[in-house]
Amino acid sequence: MKTSKRILAVFLAVVLAFSVFAVSAFAVDGSMTYTVVADSTNYAAGDTVTVNIYLKNDYNATCLRFPVLYSADVFEVPTTGVKLTAYDDCLTYKGSLEANTSNDESLYPVEYDPSAYGCVLVQWTASVTSTNIGCFNSAESVKCFSFQLKVKSTAGGTTGSIFIPSESTLFYNQAVTDVTDATTICRINTTLTFEGLDVEIDAGGSDGITTYAGSQVIIDYNNKVIKNWAGLTMSLATIKANVQPLGDATLTYAVSTGSAGTYGTGAKVRVWLDGALLDDYYILIYGDVDGDGSITVSDLSVSARTLGNLDTLEDIFVTALDTNQSGDVDISDMSVMTRHLSNTSVIDQTL
Repeated sequence: MKTSKRILAVFLAVVLAFSVFAVSAFAVDGSMTYTVVADSTNYAAGDTVTVNIYLKNDYNATCLRFPVLYSADVFEVPTTGVKLTAYDDCLTYKGSLEANTSNDESLYPVEYDPSAYGCVLVQWTASVTSTNIGCFNSAESVKCFSFQLKVKSTAGGTTGSIFIPSESTLFYNQAVTDVTDATTICRINTTLTFEGLDVEIDAGGSDGITTYAGSQVIIDYNNKVIKNWAGLTMSLATIKANVQPLGDATLTYAVSTGSAGTYGTGAKVRVWLDGALLDDYYILIYGDVDGDGSITVSDLSVSARTLGNLDTLEDIFVTALDTNQSGDVDISDMSVMTRHLSNTSVIDQTL
């Protein structure tokens, strides 16, 4: 009964979301490419995987709905939820955004076994004003959505898949031919292209660092940073409660070299084996530029003083200053920090 109610709630949400628009009877042709990209190439049991969805299309999309399947023996939804986030025009023109999870067989393509795959259903509806309708239209592949999965504690030494199926009744595409005229909304005869992802999970016999089961913290092995400390009070005890050595490695800890000199951005978790240093992993909190583990007006002051002379900052602090994670550090990052401090938005710590 609970499953039936959950599925009913999903479909009611879809109906309510899409009833904003009066869909006309005609349809037009279009194409969209979905690409699934993970935040790293190296995972171990217990790790959090940030799944990024890149899209490109050739029409003005006003509604999107698509399922993302994942290997149920390797991945699971974190206890904190999938944390679905929108980016680019899907954020700028977001009317609503919702993620639903379900294993109801009726929601699966016939060629996939619901006992073998979990499902995250992404639903996005564009914004509507009195003069125009927001839309997504990009000839280049751009990141539009991300959400999180957790590697199961029993998944070491296996390979898991994350992909969007080529056919499903869950797909929905709606568009507009004129963004200033709501009556031109139509259905799309969409040609879909997909690029999925296979993820190898470390067998657990190597030496290094990993997170404890149930931790929200993310270790980016490629860039040697430890992130997603949102909501946690930063201290040495917090770090020790979230990360642990792997295999025969041992860990030591060093405070940040930032002006505050505590266990915030720039603090290091050092990985050792037989007296030799294997790696340094840096604590990263986007917006924490002084290294005290929190985002305050002090960080805004440090940012203002150094924005024109980034050479004075270590790389980890430049990364922390890139609060919109665009890859460039400029005045827009300070605007993001200002909105965070005024409680009008929150800096995303997951990327």
